[in-house]
Amino acid sequence: EIYIRRWNGADWVEMNSGSAYGGGISDDFAQSSDPTLAFFPNGNPIVAWVNYSGSEEEQWDIFARRWDGSSWEEMDGSASEGGISDNLGVSVEPSLILLPQGSPLIAWMDDTDGGYEIYALRWDGSAWVEEGIN
Repeated sequence: EIYIRRWNGADWVEMNSGSAYGGGISDDFAQSSDPTLAFFPNGNPIVAWVNYSGSEEEQWDIFARRWDGSSWEEMDGSASEGGISDNLGVSVEPSLILLPQGSPLIAWMDDTDGGYEIYALRWDGSAWVEEGIN
């Protein structure tokens, strides 16, 4: 699972009940690994990770949650079912940054097309959209 605590100046504390024990912020029965972290301008974090469904097929997906100040929330299904990658391939090695306008961008390696390629999606405020190269 994926766990997180923050430093309050004196101690490492949970960011809400359960963020550092039990199911953590990933909070499912799947294997979760390889977290990556970025911070919004207001200081709130967003975390992305690899989630393994444990199905017969190798189903590895990219999941994410952001801290809204009181709880860890999904962003348009980002931490359930197929997550952000939502495909039949193996999606691994997420990398997360915040673009200058404050939108998170998540990139990862994916073998959906038969060989590993790099995929990237950007949060536009309501959905994950493809990020093209200009």
